Amino acid sequence: MKLKLASIIFLFISLSFKVSAQNGIVHTEPTLEDRFPKRIGGLRFSQTTLHLGDVYNNENRMDTIQLYNNSDAPLTLSIGSKLPDQIKASIEPSKLEPASEGIIVVQYDATKQKEFGFNFDRIILHTNDTEMPEKNINITLSIKEYFPPADPGDTLIAQKARLAESTYNFGRLQQGEKARHDYIIFNDGQRDLKIHHAKNTCGCIKTSFSKNIIAPGDSALASIEFDSFGKDGSTSNESVIFVNDPSQPELRLIIQGDVWK
Repeated sequence: MKLKLASIIFLFISLSFKVSAQNGIVHTEPTLEDRFPKRIGGLRFSQTTLHLGDVYNNENRMDTIQLYNNSDAPLTLSIGSKLPDQIKASIEPSKLEPASEGIIVVQYDATKQKEFGFNFDRIILHTNDTEMPEKNINITLSIKEYFPPADPGDTLIAQKARLAESTYNFGRLQQGEKARHDYIIFNDGQRDLKIHHAKNTCGCIKTSFSKNIIAPGDSALASIEFDSFGKDGSTSNESVIFVNDPSQPELRLIIQGDVWK
């Protein structure tokens, strides 16, 4: 019995070792390319685009980028002076010796960004790198309106957006012509509904509003104009309307149809 048990244990250990080897469980140190996969000129980066994700408009978000001087000469580094109000950035150190590391610290103050939805910003890094002196660092995020926690009573009387329709098809349109449609936004709540702004998926559409504050029980028009210049075939475009409705802060309006020459 003991011999049989010993054989089973030996077989189990052997199989475990074999499976570990097959799965490639080998602990190795990360390479330079692993730690700094992005290369621009003589400088390597841990990342060149900071994806901050969803950020509320009352937040201050921070992130970092690791740097490595991959060249044979010292590199001096500085941040471009034209930064948007919502961004602060600093570099440490400002001079990188060959084969040495540094860091860029980026702070994003969403309270200073008034555009909801997807936002894109860029930081220009100035260097004395002869191969490529200016290097771009991108920042992407989606800003959402922060609504404080509400009790059930507040929820019942809060502003409430409702669309009479969300999609309109203008049918066939000859190239160069324009189509326009009015969408109705109702406020079914008991507080003012505020329309912040709109973001369109294409420069071929424009969105305007009959008013930006909708009183309880009232409505407003969101007018979308489509310009078919340069278009051909079926088309579908979207306008995202940002409102202060806690339960539905984004309203999506679609205008579609066919353009022919």
